[in-house]
Amino acid sequence: MRFDASSNLPFFIDTPVWEDIGYFALPAGPSGHASYAVPAWGLGIHTNSQNKDAAWEFISWVIGKEMDQHAAGQGLATLRNSTSMSPAAAAAFPQEWLDTVRETRGFALTKGYDRPFMTAVPEARMQVGLLITAAIEGKTGAELQAAADESNAQIQELLNEEYK
Repeated sequence: MRFDASSNLPFFIDTPVWEDIGYFALPAGPSGHASYAVPAWGLGIHTNSQNKDAAWEFISWVIGKEMDQHAAGQGLATLRNSTSMSPAAAAAFPQEWLDTVRETRGFALTKGYDRPFMTAVPEARMQVGLLITAAIEGKTGAELQAAADESNAQIQELLNEEYK
């Protein structure tokens, strides 16, 4: 099982397991909290740009409907609802993947972010790394659970500090 962004679909197309891959939205947990959506990367124009008009033309072109439809026709993940609902998308993508993208797209638009904001990213990554290292070193069962609980507690502490 792999949790991944819809934009990574093209990397799986030519793999031996391509026909066996399934797609689904992560369900809400017991408390009703759903996972964060993974939004598309953003483009921007720097305030001091000497070529703001040209930059805007490029951005308008690269995220425009025509380019989005072209990308979908090449098997690349689409940005626009209208493209993902088109016959071209239906021909280029697995139906289950399209259904999942359509199901989760509304959630991504209502949430407005993809994970809790945190400035202590290096410290949080260290905690995740320590847990992965514990698993690589062969810790299992209760010992691995204890490492996971410790990493979780440390990351929660970082979040608590962030949101004082």
